[in-house]
Amino acid sequence: MNNPYKSILAAGIGIGTGLLLTLSTTSESISPSTSSLEQHIEQSIQQPVPVLHHYPYHDLIHTSESTYDIPHHLLAALIAGESNFNPTAKSPAGAQGLTQLMPATAEELKVTNPCDPIQSIDAGAQYLKNMHTTFAKEEGIERWKFALGAYNAGKGNIIACQNIIEAAQQGKKSITLRKQTYANLQDYASLSSDQWNDIIKVLPLVTGSSSKETIQYVEKVLGYYQIYAAPYEPNN
Repeated sequence: MNNPYKSILAAGIGIGTGLLLTLSTTSESISPSTSSLEQHIEQSIQQPVPVLHHYPYHDLIHTSESTYDIPHHLLAALIAGESNFNPTAKSPAGAQGLTQLMPATAEELKVTNPCDPIQSIDAGAQYLKNMHTTFAKEEGIERWKFALGAYNAGKGNIIACQNIIEAAQQGKKSITLRKQTYANLQDYASLSSDQWNDIIKVLPLVTGSSSKETIQYVEKVLGYYQIYAAPYEPNN
C-alpha cells in the first residue's frame, strides 16, 4: 500500500512535555474535523513540508513506521491516547505498556514484557496494522478510523456493526451474530457499513456502554494526530 504520510518528514528528537500536558487537559480543544484531517493529508502529498513536533520514543516510532507502513504521527498519537507515553501504564482492565496491550494480545504478538518500550511499540504498531489490513474495503482516513476503533473495541465488534447494517440494507428484521440476536434492524437500513460515523450509531447496540469509550478514543487519537501532523511554524 502506498503511504502518503511518509512525505511528512520529522526533524529532531525530544519530549514535548508541555504539548502533552496541554493535550491532556481538554478533549474539546483537540477534536478534529474530517475535512481538516483530509486537508493535512492532501497538503502532505502536494507540498511536503518539514515538521518539528517532539514526542518520546521518536526513533522507535519511526522504526515501526518503516516496518509496518504506518504513519509515524498516527502511531505517536495512538501512544499518547493510550498511555500518555508512560511505559508502565496499566489500565483497570489489565492492558499494559505504551500501547496498552491486553495480556492475550501481547501473548499472541510474542511480547514477553509489555512495559518494555521496544516490544510495546513494535507490537502495538503490528496490531494496528493488522486492524488496518482487516478493513481493506475502506479508504483513506476512514480506514484508519476503523483500524483505531477495532484497536480499542476489538475487530469482531466493528465487523458485527458492519454486518448489522448490511443485514438491515437487505431488508432483514433480525440477525444472529456470535450467539447474540439483534432485532428491529429497520432503523439501520439507511446507514453505510463503510463510514465510521454510521458505525458508531450501531456500536452501542453491540458493545453497550463501552461504545462511548471507543467513540471518544478514536476522536482523541485523531486529535493528537492532527496536532502532530500539522506543519511546524517557528516563531519569527
